[in-house]
Amino acid sequence: MGYQMKKALASLGIVSLGLFGGNYYLLSQVKEKSFPAFTFAYREFQGEYSAAGKACMELGMKTENKFKEKFASKEITGMGYYYDNPRWLARQNDCRSALGFQLNSTLVAQEDVKKFLLEENLSKVEIPAFNSLAVDYPLKSFGMLYKAYMGILIMKYMSKYGKTFSTCGRCHFPIGETYVDGKVGLFIPEPAALSKFDFIKMKEPELNQAGKNYQKHCAEMAAKNQQPPPQTKQ
Repeated sequence: MGYQMKKALASLGIVSLGLFGGNYYLLSQVKEKSFPAFTFAYREFQGEYSAAGKACMELGMKTENKFKEKFASKEITGMGYYYDNPRWLARQNDCRSALGFQLNSTLVAQEDVKKFLLEENLSKVEIPAFNSLAVDYPLKSFGMLYKAYMGILIMKYMSKYGKTFSTCGRCHFPIGETYVDGKVGLFIPEPAALSKFDFIKMKEPELNQAGKNYQKHCAEMAAKNQQPPPQTKQ
């Protein structure tokens, strides 16, 4: 084997180890996370997720400026839910999201909070306690690492809950984001908690062929898993 070939293989080995180490590190950052019950104040948004992110940031900045002390004490924290996989939609601008903030339920009765919700035309819903898989990363690395962390989170979620998820007949699950202390937290509710996020009123978007194929697969898996096991002959 020539020197150049050995050098190339050595470089490939170093790169492979680096990628493996990077993926292992990211996987190790995904943790189970329990959310206590809270009130979610939100605005429905339908459009490309890049536009949703901008709208969420604008609302978050306005809310933080209004309630600086409550943000500092974490009585109010930014949050968003993103419902659709853009790769499965016929039109990218049909992606559905709910953008807003979570707050201690006792704050909802305060006059300044009630006035702000009214002025900003925000709805509110009570979210019961639930469990999730979650991962946090620095907000300053948002663009560079978002897809990597998202992919690892989904991979670990399907590894842990894939069989359970297939019984519910869904082809989408909401991916949530929290924004606290300069970090973005990604989370996916466990399958038993998915129905807690079915509060939006937007119509489900039209799927493209890939989405229809996956929807059909999910329906078939749900039907299969809900059938009683075959009886064995005595």
